Amino acid sequence: MFADAAQVNVLRDNGRWTLTAPRRTLSRPAVWGDRVYVLVDGHAAALDRADGSVLWRSPHRVGGELESRQMEFTATGGHLVVPSDRLTGTAEKAGLSVLDAGSGALCWQSDAGPLAAYHTDRRTLVTVHRTGIRPCRITALDLATGTRLWQREVRSLGTAVLAAGRLITFGEDEQGYGTVALDLRSGAERWRDTHFTTMLAVPPAGGAPHPPQLLAWNWIEGHMRWLSLKTGRETGAFEVTRQIYRAQMTNGSRNIWVRDKSRRVHRYDTAAPADGPSHTFHPLRRGLMQYRELAAPGDGWLYAIDRARHLLAAPIGPGGRHLLPRLRWPASVPRRTRRMGYSGVLTAGPGQVYVVPQASVADHRVVALRDGGVLWRLPHDYSDLRPVPTGDGVLLTGHGPERDRLRLVDADTGAAADA
Repeated sequence: MFADAAQVNVLRDNGRWTLTAPRRTLSRPAVWGDRVYVLVDGHAAALDRADGSVLWRSPHRVGGELESRQMEFTATGGHLVVPSDRLTGTAEKAGLSVLDAGSGALCWQSDAGPLAAYHTDRRTLVTVHRTGIRPCRITALDLATGTRLWQREVRSLGTAVLAAGRLITFGEDEQGYGTVALDLRSGAERWRDTHFTTMLAVPPAGGAPHPPQLLAWNWIEGHMRWLSLKTGRETGAFEVTRQIYRAQMTNGSRNIWVRDKSRRVHRYDTAAPADGPSHTFHPLRRGLMQYRELAAPGDGWLYAIDRARHLLAAPIGPGGRHLLPRLRWPASVPRRTRRMGYSGVLTAGPGQVYVVPQASVADHRVVALRDGGVLWRLPHDYSDLRPVPTGDGVLLTGHGPERDRLRLVDADTGAAADA
């Protein structure tokens, strides 16, 4: 343990645990395998997921001058990647620190100017730096050593995603606009698609798409195509007559969810392409919040938030048109605690959805939803950090008036070690 380490304590109860730390010192955690990683006062720590035991704490301070709750990092199995500032592309210094995930030792650091984004897998780290208003520099580095593998200058970069050992970008280079797939280790171009695209999406981590697919989405023209990640060939397409916002993939890459300008929610099935959506859901009263994610977990229900910040829920069921009504709350839940905050989000777990409705600090709760209803409500310290589902539990970070808490809570019952 190092000299200025913040004091932490762990309370355990029947497979659940709560780690407490000084006020305003805990970040949102990340999970990889049987370990939970969290920043405590800017120092990385590894916990045993089973009982919360602290396996190691790194003496190296990372995250720059950010408050702990603002810090974000990525766990890749062998390494932790921690940016030193928010990734806006405008900060004068926004470097990266890479730590060994087995010991917390500092592997290397980089400070190459305004960092706009980074992407990583087990072996390679890709950084995007702004070199002007539109031009960007893309650099691939060996994750373990920081050795530069390749670098590429582009005139503009709209979207970049990493999947199947490739970096896929849409932007403008010396050959014009296009979607380009680059080999992560060599930078070699594997394929190019010249259709105009505004956004790209790949299956979420942990999905098992077959075959791996990339969604290329032109929301201006309402045209959706999905391409083979391996070859870039188009394997299907849909024309959407109304302008749509924000596409999401679930069930690997088999289902695509989109919203249109007329408040409707559509589901498209890439595994069984047709001339239109397999499902269409209509909110009863108001449109949906444009930039809030939908949630379609394994319980067979669709969840959303409307513009009045009410929760909506409907069974997905067979194809066709369906209503998307408000979620039915138990009568015991006060009406004032049923609305979502303006920054509210839905976090989907394997079989539940987690939400944090707007409420006073004195009545702050995390709510779990299943089968279109409330599964449990748990009093919790206020936090704007999203829950982190993990196996049969969920990790909740709270910032209380006297201390911070990281709690592993039972996903089915909401039971906590300190409840």
